[in-house]
Amino acid sequence: MVRSPQCACPHAQSLFALLGKKWVLFILQAVDNGASTFTEIRHNIGEANTKILTDRLTELVSLGILLKNTPDSRYTLSPLGHDLSQRLIDLAHWWGEQKK
Repeated sequence: MVRSPQCACPHAQSLFALLGKKWVLFILQAVDNGASTFTEIRHNIGEANTKILTDRLTELVSLGILLKNTPDSRYTLSPLGHDLSQRLIDLAHWWGEQKK
C-alpha cells in the first residue's frame, strides 16, 4: 500500500496533493501562456497521456481553477487559477534567484 506524505496543515496538504499530481503545474502554465483547447494544452506540455490530461483538466475545472467554455471546449484560468498561477510564477522566480 502506497502512503501519501502528510503535513500538519490541512490547507498545505490539500494544495501539495493537487500540485503534486502529474501535469498540473504544466497545465496551469500552458493555459496562462495562452493555450486553450485540449489539443493546444496537450501539445504545449509535451503530449501527455489523454486520460490523465482529461482527468486533470476535469479536476481543475471542478476546483474552480480552470473555466471551460462548453460550446467551443476552451479552457481559461478562473480568477482563482490566475492568482494561483501568478503565485507559482513568483515562487519559481524566487527559487531561481536562490540558485545563483
